[in-house]
Amino acid sequence: MPRLKIIIATFALLILTLACRAATDLISPAEDILPTPPPTQAAPVPTKVTEAQSCPVLLTDIMSAAAAEGSDAEAQDDQYIVTYTVNGDQLSDPYYEDVSTDLQDEQDDSATHEFVWKYFTALIPADERTFISEYSITTDGVDNTLAAVAQTYNDPNKWSLEVDILDISDTYNLTFTLVHEFGHLLTLNAEQVPPSIRVFNNPDNQDILDSERAACPEYFPGEGCSTSSSYVNAFYDRFWADIYAEWDETNYAEDDNTYYEMLDDFY
Repeated sequence: MPRLKIIIATFALLILTLACRAATDLISPAEDILPTPPPTQAAPVPTKVTEAQSCPVLLTDIMSAAAAEGSDAEAQDDQYIVTYTVNGDQLSDPYYEDVSTDLQDEQDDSATHEFVWKYFTALIPADERTFISEYSITTDGVDNTLAAVAQTYNDPNKWSLEVDILDISDTYNLTFTLVHEFGHLLTLNAEQVPPSIRVFNNPDNQDILDSERAACPEYFPGEGCSTSSSYVNAFYDRFWADIYAEWDETNYAEDDNTYYEMLDDFY
C-alpha cells in the first residue's frame, strides 16, 4: 500500500526530528546494549555512524522506504509463526501456529526469538512499553516488512510487536525499524489516542470510521480520537491543519495516475 507508506513516512519525520540524537546513540551505542546472540547466529555489529552523518542517513532511509513499491522479492501473506505473552521483559506461554515444513526451523528457533526480544528491550526502556502485551514472530517472505505493531486481538488498549524472523540479520535495519515501530507505539497508545471500541469491533466498516472521525474535535489517526495534548495532535496542528483538506482530497483520488499527479502538485 504505497499511499499508506507515504503517510507513515511523513509522520516518521516527527520521530526523526525529536529523536535524532537518541537514534544516533542506538546505532553507535556508548556501551554494548546487544544481548548475547544464540550460538547459531553471528553477533551483529552496529555500524559506526557519527551524529553529523546519522540524521541524513536516517532521513534517506525513511524516504526510500516510503517511495519503494517493494523489493524484488515477492511479498507473501503474513504468516504468524509463534506468539508470546509479554510481562515486562519476560516472554511466556508461546502459542505455536500451524506452519509449513519450510518454516519449522524458524518456529523452533526460540533462541533467536528471545534474542530479538532482548534487543528490543535493550533499546526501549521498560516504563515506555508497558502497553505491549504480545510479541509475535512472523514472516511475509524475505526483504518485505521487517516489523510492525498492532492492537491485540482482544484488547484495543494493548499492543503487539511483530517481527519477521527472515529479515533480522541486518542490524542497522533491525535497529532503525524497531525504533520506528516504537514511534507508532509512542504516538498511538491508549493514553495518547483512546481507542474507539466501535472502530475496534468493526474494523472494516467505513461508515463507523467516518462517523467516529466526524465526531472527533482533534486529529483522528484511525484507532480513535487523539487527545488535545497528544504528540500526533500537536504535530497535526503545527504542520498539517492548513493543508490536510488538500491532502485528504489527494489521498482519495480514484486511480493511481491521478493520485500521483495530485501528490506531485501537493508537495
